[in-house]
Amino acid sequence: MLIFICIFYYCLAITGCFFWYYFSKFTGTDFINSKSLNRKRVYCIIYNYFVLAYTAFIYMLMQNGVIKSMAILISVVCILFLYLALTTSLEFAVSRKKRDKSK
Repeated sequence: MLIFICIFYYCLAITGCFFWYYFSKFTGTDFINSKSLNRKRVYCIIYNYFVLAYTAFIYMLMQNGVIKSMAILISVVCILFLYLALTTSLEFAVSRKKRDKSK
């Protein structure tokens, strides 16, 4: 069961990176002009929060001594910071290219 939890976690994390790549091509005005794209962005933000909650669950398993691997701990912390960055970039929905051009 523990192996299934870890495999499911890494699959969720990798899928979220593909979602981020999909949304990185759009600018802020694309989200304003397209309701369906904005809806997809909201669903992706909810998905990212789910992965963050699952990260907290995995971390709690590590603190309780169920998972004792240092490699998993390091990957959980890296994925936590990655998903915090991905979620904030999706919440603001403006790519860096667009912000740099406006300055």
